[in-house]
Amino acid sequence: MFLEQVACAKSSLAYLFGCAGLGLAIAVDVHAGDEAAFITMAEARGVRIRYVIDTHIHADHVSGGRRLAQLAGGEYGLHECNQGLPFEFLPLGDGQILRVGNVAAQVIHTPGHTDDSLCLAVTDHSRGDAPWFMLTGHTLFVGGVGRLDLHGRATEMAGKLHDSIFGRILSQPDYLEILPGAQVGSVCGGGISGKPCSTIGFEKKFNRSLIGKREDFVAQVCDTVLPEVEEMQIIVRDGRRFAVYLGAIGVAILATLAVQAWTSVDLNQTKTPYRTPDFAWGQYILGGLIFGVGMVLARGCPVRSLVKFTQGNMQALVAVIVMALSAYAMTRTELFSVAFAPWVGMLSVNLTHWGIAHQDLASILGGGTLTYRIMAVVIAAGLLFAAWRWLPLRKNRVGWLGAVLIGSVVGSRRCRPRLCPQGATRIPLLRRINTPPVALRVPH
Repeated sequence: MFLEQVACAKSSLAYLFGCAGLGLAIAVDVHAGDEAAFITMAEARGVRIRYVIDTHIHADHVSGGRRLAQLAGGEYGLHECNQGLPFEFLPLGDGQILRVGNVAAQVIHTPGHTDDSLCLAVTDHSRGDAPWFMLTGHTLFVGGVGRLDLHGRATEMAGKLHDSIFGRILSQPDYLEILPGAQVGSVCGGGISGKPCSTIGFEKKFNRSLIGKREDFVAQVCDTVLPEVEEMQIIVRDGRRFAVYLGAIGVAILATLAVQAWTSVDLNQTKTPYRTPDFAWGQYILGGLIFGVGMVLARGCPVRSLVKFTQGNMQALVAVIVMALSAYAMTRTELFSVAFAPWVGMLSVNLTHWGIAHQDLASILGGGTLTYRIMAVVIAAGLLFAAWRWLPLRKNRVGWLGAVLIGSVVGSRRCRPRLCPQGATRIPLLRRINTPPVALRVPH
């Protein structure tokens, strides 16, 4: 048997172990970017990586497990409770044994740090049939235990962690070595030692976090103040922002319905270009591509670029100038009418050939006002539910207030009638391009 302990970024520890005699190995908790190093280590040992395991879905770094499994031709494994993720993996159940030659790794489910946390009890059958060491992931560290606040259920997870450590790990023989998933400097636990290995017996005696009484253990680990996980904060912040967007859209839809019902505004008179049977898909695609390219090049909206310019970023100023000149050329010169309009205008479909009067989804489905309202309510309810799941109202009143205000303003503005003057009718956009201003209104 061989064992390699690899120190990674963010004070994490990864492992490569297996049977040199039969040329098979298991890699555990590999970081993204370290895949080539593990391939090199395996080749130096003359082994093939058969399994790549993550002891849990990590919050402090991006895993390289799936990528390494693809490169090595092995299987990528996670605890079975992760089934439903948008990729395939080998589901690992409690008690399952992974064999690589004379070496066997038994899966021990140890929820607490996360619900999917697992440990691996490793046995070298060429020496004996009892486990020699245990990879404890982020469940038990040398001198500490895993943090519990990553999912916002610290008290619940603390109870699970106590049961996992005292029921599944400390019940093992005192001589059993423990090899954790991190060392001193990691944000995934408190009181972690700089020594990257220990034994069950030593931790029982000297690990100050291991308080046997369940309620005392829960109280202590919940009161432990740990640094924030930067990657998790980015995910949470971006998720909350997205939830506010979803909430605002849902409120805007409902506000639109409410204002229409209250004022009897005819939707046909509010967004005329989109309420005609001429489905100008060419314009939509071209406009979307131009907008997307512009946003990518500008790395955000013009307002954000101006803010970055005030902070001394000259590249942002150049981006704003280019966008402004492009917008001027497309709207105030003949560039659009000469270079784009002739062929873009042909990329359209008249929906009346299929008996469809408008481009909205309700009309396409063959329904009327009632269908439109039912669909709007269902979509809005779905958006609000998704926002509420990520952004609970009780803890995020300010975010929800912003969503309601933004959605209400947008919804009410959508219902502002944009009617033509009496005795006039609107001219389609492509006809307006080459038409003098005095001819924009054609008498009935």
